[in-house]
Amino acid sequence: MYDRRTRISEEIKEEIKSHFNGSMFDTVIDNNVKLREAAGFGRAIGEYEKRSAGFRDYMALAGEVVAGEGVLS
Repeated sequence: MYDRRTRISEEIKEEIKSHFNGSMFDTVIDNNVKLREAAGFGRAIGEYEKRSAGFRDYMALAGEVVAGEGVLS
C-alpha cells in the first residue's frame, strides 16, 4: 500500500514507473486503517467497510482494469 505522507513511498512509486516505462494503472491504493483492520479480521474490505477510502481505491482500480485504462499501449 502507498503512503502519500512518506518520501520513500513516492520514491518507490517512481522507481516502479521507471522500471515499467510508465505503463501502470493510475489508481494508487493508499495505506489506511480500515484496510489493515479488514485484513486482521480476515475479511475483504468490501465486506468490512464499504465506506472506507480503501474500498473506494480498490473499486477505482477495478474500474480501470475493467475499462482497460492505464494498461500497456
